[in-house]
Amino acid sequence: VGVLNELSVDVVALPASDEATLVVKSGLWRFLQDEHSLYLDADTIVCSPVDELFDRLVEHDHVVTRFGDWGTLHEQIERRIRGWESVVPEMIQPALDYGSAVSSGVLGWQRGNPILPEYEKLTRRGHAAGCDTVVLDEIAMQLLLPHFPHHLTDSSWNVSGQYGDVESAQIIHYHGSRHCRGDPRSDVWKRHYFELWDRYPQHSVLLSCSLGDECLEQFQRNVIDLREDLTVVTAVNPGYAAHLSANLAAWRNLPGLKNQRIMVFVNGFNSDSELEFLEPFDVEVIEWKYAWSEATTREQMLAAFVFAVADKVKTPYWMKLDADCKPVKAWWEWPDYSGSGIVSQRWTFTKIKGDEEKRHWFNRLDDVFRPDDPLFDHEISAIHGIVDHKPGNRDGLPLRFASFCHIERLAHTQRMANHLVNVNGGRLPIPSQDTTSWYCSLIWNEDVRLMEMRDWFRFY
Repeated sequence: VGVLNELSVDVVALPASDEATLVVKSGLWRFLQDEHSLYLDADTIVCSPVDELFDRLVEHDHVVTRFGDWGTLHEQIERRIRGWESVVPEMIQPALDYGSAVSSGVLGWQRGNPILPEYEKLTRRGHAAGCDTVVLDEIAMQLLLPHFPHHLTDSSWNVSGQYGDVESAQIIHYHGSRHCRGDPRSDVWKRHYFELWDRYPQHSVLLSCSLGDECLEQFQRNVIDLREDLTVVTAVNPGYAAHLSANLAAWRNLPGLKNQRIMVFVNGFNSDSELEFLEPFDVEVIEWKYAWSEATTREQMLAAFVFAVADKVKTPYWMKLDADCKPVKAWWEWPDYSGSGIVSQRWTFTKIKGDEEKRHWFNRLDDVFRPDDPLFDHEISAIHGIVDHKPGNRDGLPLRFASFCHIERLAHTQRMANHLVNVNGGRLPIPSQDTTSWYCSLIWNEDVRLMEMRDWFRFY
C-alpha cells in the first residue's frame, strides 16, 4: 500500500469474499463510479499512451482486446469454449463462429452497460460448474460477445508476453507467469523491475519477495544473489585505465554484477596514486608482473588471465570481463555454468595478431601441448591471417569462443598454467588467452557452452 500511496492512486478496499478471484474480478464494475473504466490485469505493462483506447471506449461503450492472431477455432481456444457445453449449450456455436479469440486482461466498459451483470453471472455459473479456472472469466466474456455490442481492438493493446511481438506492443500482457523467464520478450518486464528497484529502494524487501513465484525466485537467484562459487576478474594497464574506470562504475550499478566480488590485476603503473581511480569500486587489486618482460603489452596483460588467475582466484569458477566491456542491458543475468567448464561468446574465426612469429598459432600450440601427437598434423599457413571456424571449414575446426565476457572453471585454467610453467617456462605459447583456452578445451574434452554474450556486453 505504501507504494500505491506514493503513486497517487485511489485505493478501494473490496469487501471480504470467499469467492474465486476471477469471479470477484468479473464483479469489479460494481465498485467503480466513473462513467468509463479501463481494466488492466496486474501482469500487464503499458508501453504507450492509452488515449486511443479510451476514445474507442467512449465511442462504443464496451471495448475488448484481441488475443494475438488466435481464433476461436484454435485448438486450445475451441477446447476451452466447448468446456462450457454443460453450462450454456446454446452459446457454444455462436462463440465459435465469432472468429477472434479475446483476452480479458484488458477490458473497457461504460457504467451501466448491460453486459456487465451478465458477465459476472456467467462467470459465477462457470465456476460452480467446474469450468477451466485459469481463464474462467475470459471464456465467459468470449461466450457473451456475439450477443452484445462492443468494439474489438487489434492485438497491439493486449500483446502476449509469451507469443506476441512485444516490440510493437502498446500493452504487454505477461499471462501465465511469463514475466521473467529467459524469453527475450521478458526483457521489457525485467527492465521495469529494475527501474522500480532504483526508484523505490525503500521498498526493496517487497520487490525481492517472490510470494511463491518460482519463476521470479529463479530470476532473482540469477541476478541478485552473490555468486559464492565465482570471482569476476579483469586486468588493466595505464592505457586502459579510463576504460576500466567508466566500466567499473557501470558494473557496480548493474544488477547481477553490483554485489559480486571483483579482482583487478594491474600492470605498468608507477605509483599507488595512479591506482586511486579503483578505490571507489570495492575491488581487490593485485599487482601482476609477467616473468617475460620482453613480451608485448598485449601478451603481458592476457597472460594474467591464465597465470595470475590460476594463482590468486580461490573460487571454483571465474568470469573474465575485459576492461573495455560495457553493459548493453540494465542488468546481467547469469547463465547456468554449473555443468560446463567454459561458457563464452560463440566466435567463427581465429585471427593471428599480436606477434611477429610466422608459424601458425595452432602449430605452436601443438608444439607445447601435444608435441608427440599434434592436433593439427599439418602445417597451417599463417599467410592468410584468419582461419575459418564456421561449419564445413576445410580444417574441420569446431566453433571457438571470444573471451571479452567469459566464464571458466578454475581447474581448467590451473591445468593450463601448470602445464605452461612446467613445459614452456611460464609463458603463453601465443599472445592469445582465449585461443589457448579454446585449444586446451579441445584436447582435454572440456565441456564448452557457447552463447551470445554480445547481448549483454560490448567491447570498445
